[in-house]
Amino acid sequence: MRRIAFLLLFLLACTPQGGPGHGSGAREFDQFAREVFAPIYPLLAQQILEDTGISEGHCLDIGSGGGYLGIEIARMSGMKVVLGDIDRAALRIADRNLKEAGLRRQVSTRYANVQSLPFADKSFDLVVSRGSFLFWEDKKLAFSEIARVLKKGGAAYIGGGMGRRMPKEARSSIKEEMKIRGIGPEGVSKLSPEEMESILKEAGIRNFKILGDGPQDFTCKCGMWVQFDGFERM
Repeated sequence: MRRIAFLLLFLLACTPQGGPGHGSGAREFDQFAREVFAPIYPLLAQQILEDTGISEGHCLDIGSGGGYLGIEIARMSGMKVVLGDIDRAALRIADRNLKEAGLRRQVSTRYANVQSLPFADKSFDLVVSRGSFLFWEDKKLAFSEIARVLKKGGAAYIGGGMGRRMPKEARSSIKEEMKIRGIGPEGVSKLSPEEMESILKEAGIRNFKILGDGPQDFTCKCGMWVQFDGFERM
């Protein structure tokens, strides 16, 4: 019970996709995603497509959980999307969700560990992840792997939070719901922008941006976003 409670705590704080939950934990993730956080995904997909300027080719949503972000990207761009996660229960939910969305020909699921991605070099034009990066045990290796599978000229957009397009009223409503349920960000591992910059440099990534989560900026570390371009690796 303590494990599930912690996972729900993190879900509500940062709505992670692909956290370490299994079985009933994955089902709880999906319930909150559907009931509370549904407005976030289309707005965030719009933000990512706008910021990266990429709307064609292949996209990887790593740590996808139920696949909500990747599904919205597929709907808005027509990109071929792979939903990757280490939680097989979450992937089963993602399969159900993309079937309900009528996107089985455009979106697929794949068991994938971000620290050892089962994809060839330069496989994707866009790599996204929302809420899972704080769970990565070896963040340097994870970012290095993302850079490896990213095509030159492609882009990665990694982070967590609600995104800058989320209206103030809706953001406040979600926070209020978190408060009512007695769940908040306390106890969640955080990462400062300075720490993130150091990790990216150690991973050999250049031309990156570290962004806040809209009006809150960096007040919630789970709302930090990283954007970087694909490049020719030496």
